[in-house]
Order: sequence, then structure tokens, then C-alpha cells
Amino acid sequence: MKVNDITLFTMSACPLGRTMRHVLEEVTTLLPELTFSIVFIDQEPELTNEARIKNNPTTLIRDKNGKEFHRIEGFKETDEVIQLIKTKKNYTTLPSGAKREKSVESYTIYLLNGDALEAVDIDFTNPTSVKTPRITAINLLLEADFQPPLINPFPDSATLELVKFEEDLARVYINHEKKTISEHNAYNMKRCLQQTLHAFGIEKVELVLKDYKTHNSI
Repeated sequence: MKVNDITLFTMSACPLGRTMRHVLEEVTTLLPELTFSIVFIDQEPELTNEARIKNNPTTLIRDKNGKEFHRIEGFKETDEVIQLIKTKKNYTTLPSGAKREKSVESYTIYLLNGDALEAVDIDFTNPTSVKTPRITAINLLLEADFQPPLINPFPDSATLELVKFEEDLARVYINHEKKTISEHNAYNMKRCLQQTLHAFGIEKVELVLKDYKTHNSI
């Protein structure tokens, strides 16, 4: 058996997935006969379900026929991955269960009602078996569209680029296409984020707004 392909399955905004991506890029630099690809779980749920991915991030190491040789869940260093590739063993067995495992998850986000924050309960249909509640909560907040008096301070063009969690701190990077965002509006974005993430043990939020040309932190 010969390893031919490495595929990383990760949420697009996941910091651990980005770190694992750098590791795998190093691996393929050292072993140039390997091909490397990325599947973003939140963008390609069908491929995620086909591979029966359960955890974020997950790396599949496969032969030229696409048959799985190793499955790495979480993080490993470059030398550990290379050692796995070079280790002779039997093919892995796909995790049991259906390929497609939709589930309904409940979240509470916070929007503005005047100057106050108001809780809004949302049911989210997760098309995969991978659960990333903090990232999902942020995305639901960015996408929230309700009638007045509820106001979402984030612009319609806002998308989550990356989020980094350090104990009770969340550093959230948001892309947008709006020319200007007032300090007051940015402050309200931070308030909504902080309260939405509070249920996950987050006490502080650093918000980085990026308009593709510049970025500001608050």
C-alpha cells in the first residue's frame, strides 16, 4: 500500500484547522509525491458526510484509489504525521453510522432592541455530524435577520474569517464590505458577540473588523 493523498477536513474559521493545515503543507513539502487538499466542513457538508467525519479538524491519509490508510482527529506535529505515513498497517475502517446525520441544535444569540440586548432563540439544522457550537453561534449572529425593533449591528456583508479562543477570551476576525463602520456600531457588535458567547464561558471579546484593505481592533 502506498499513501498518495492527504485531505484535511476543517471548519473554515477554525484556528486549530489552520495550524494543522500548516503542518500538512510542511509534510507535503518534505514528501512531494503526496497531494494535499482541504475540505471546509461548513462549505462542503456532502463530502464531509461521505467521509463520515465526526470531529473538527480531521485529516484523512489515503492511497491512490482513495482508500483510507490513516485518520487523524485533532492535531499532530509534522514528524508524527510523517511517521504515520511511513508506518505499515492495515487500512482503517470507516466509523460506523449513516453517512448523513443531520441534527437540530438550539442556540441563543443576542441582538439590539434599542440600547438593550435581547435574547433570541434559534434552531440550527446541522447537515453534518461535526459540532462546533461557538463558531456556529457566531455565524448565526452574523446571519440573523429580524424585523424591528430587533437590530443586528453587523453589516449584511459580514463573514467570519477566523476565531481564536484563549481561556475566557475570544478574538474574532470579521470580514465586511462596508466603507465605514462607526465606533458606536462596532461597540454594539462587540456587545452582541460577547453576550452570545457568554454561554460558552467567554467573558471578553476582541473584535477585529477587516474591510479587505484595513483592519481595526476593539
